Amino acid sequence: MQISLTLPSNGLTVEQARDILGEAIQDETAQAQVRMAYFAGLCRELEVTHQMTSAEFIERFEAGELGDDQHLFD
Repeated sequence: MQISLTLPSNGLTVEQARDILGEAIQDETAQAQVRMAYFAGLCRELEVTHQMTSAEFIERFEAGELGDDQHLFD
């Protein structure tokens, strides 16, 4: 994939822009990994609490077998 970038006329070099974008991508990747770990933990808690896999929970929830309690929507 190739991305085109128009640099401002304030003297920012291609290398500086590349470094800035690289750091931003690394930061976003790290934040996404933290969020993913958090939600994976929530899924594990759900699986233990309800003694079923996440896939089974979704299937039964969508079929209306588990009720309408707010915590199930969360």
